[in-house]
Amino acid sequence: MSDRRLRSLRLAARSLTAKVALVCLILFVAPVLFYNLLEKADDEKDRLVLRAIQQEGRLIAEALFPHLRDFTPEETRDLSALLARIATEGRTVKVLFQPARNESGAGGFLLIATHPPSTSIPIEDQQEQIIQTGILGKLDEACDQGRTLAMPFTSASGREEILTFLRTQAMNDGCWAVITSIARNEFLNVPIDRPYWRSQELQLVAAIYLAVTFLIISILLTMRKNLRRFRKAMESIRRGHGDQVSFKSRNVIPELSRITGEFDELLRSMRRSELLARQAAEENAHAFKAPLAVISQSLEPLRQAIPADSPPQRSIQRIEKSIDRLDGLISAARSIEQSMPALLDDPLDVIDLSRMLASLLTEYRTRAALGERQLVYDIPDKLFVRARGDLVETAVENVLDNALDFSPAQGRISVHAVKAGDGGISIHIRDEGPGIPSADLERVFDRYFSSRAADGRAGNFGIGLWIVRRNMEAMGGDARARVRDDGGTEIILSLRATPG
Repeated sequence: MSDRRLRSLRLAARSLTAKVALVCLILFVAPVLFYNLLEKADDEKDRLVLRAIQQEGRLIAEALFPHLRDFTPEETRDLSALLARIATEGRTVKVLFQPARNESGAGGFLLIATHPPSTSIPIEDQQEQIIQTGILGKLDEACDQGRTLAMPFTSASGREEILTFLRTQAMNDGCWAVITSIARNEFLNVPIDRPYWRSQELQLVAAIYLAVTFLIISILLTMRKNLRRFRKAMESIRRGHGDQVSFKSRNVIPELSRITGEFDELLRSMRRSELLARQAAEENAHAFKAPLAVISQSLEPLRQAIPADSPPQRSIQRIEKSIDRLDGLISAARSIEQSMPALLDDPLDVIDLSRMLASLLTEYRTRAALGERQLVYDIPDKLFVRARGDLVETAVENVLDNALDFSPAQGRISVHAVKAGDGGISIHIRDEGPGIPSADLERVFDRYFSSRAADGRAGNFGIGLWIVRRNMEAMGGDARARVRDDGGTEIILSLRATPG
């Protein structure tokens, strides 16, 4: 596996978005899997319960047939009492008889006894209700038959039942039939032939699961809302409105109150540090320039008193050059320290890079011609970037100044801008100078680094390219250098593109 793919996997493993998506997937898939498992277990339980009920119906029928062998109409009362003794609670037992001389089929069965008895409903209606189920019409000619059932049935009284067992037996005087049934909800409080999703325990678990899911989603949404508020606060700080930002007032999670309070205190400390940095830059510049001015003025009488071209006179000249260099370094440091806080304050704007570069390069083309150098450029139209115009101009100017300094007479400096593959825009500035040693390609962007002898009057203090990279990074871009194959140096400035 490549390092890039491995890094992507590690990043995905740490990603909050990936973890939230995984939680949502689990919350969706887990109920489906568990429901299927529980439904299968419930179906198996229903089968076992129904089988027990059917076996119970078989026992009831087998217990009744010996008493029906010599049955007479006068024994109807005794048969009802017997049904009451052997039928367990919740069971319905019906005894029917078809005389041997009756050949009219199912319609010839007569309801002899039933338990529990129903005195409010005529026997004929109860009998007709059983015949309409069709189970009696399926008896064979021998009449002897036993069948387990699981047939929904609504009795004449309107009670929903399930026919569980049918047993018939032929005797000398006709065919006897015993039918057992059970109410849906009266066997060990277990509903028979009922969808599992309607069970009370599942509905209770589903209600708890939905409550937990709602709680998890609400927590995630609250976190997301808080992060969006913090992101907007950061954007306000970056755009220069930090004085109006309070993380604590934007927080909606009580547990984060202390943390957001620390953020607010940190922001106030940064503002105080910014103010102190500005003041220190002014104070340091004033403190250093005053002694330098005194030294410079004190050298004037010595210069007049010492003969020209003497060793002391040359020493005085070296001192003057060093004073000029110190004065330039102090001015540059003051400018740097003052501009650092400004990088945090000012927001980025959408600027027309094509127009800016065209105007700037037109001016530099004239300067190059005066120095017997040639500046050519190719800048496409409608290049828009999100940046700061002053920072971009300063960066390009510093690179062009270096190119003009290092390019030989009649040398060529070329500038072109292209759209990069990552959606950004790159500005390429090439010269035909001596180039930069490979070991110094990164060091040239260090503060106060220079590969040539310093010249205070020329402003060579080793901070030009440091400012270039600092400005680019402050706008979310980058600056890098490379040695050209045909000699010279190429500086590449990268910026983030934005629709115009």
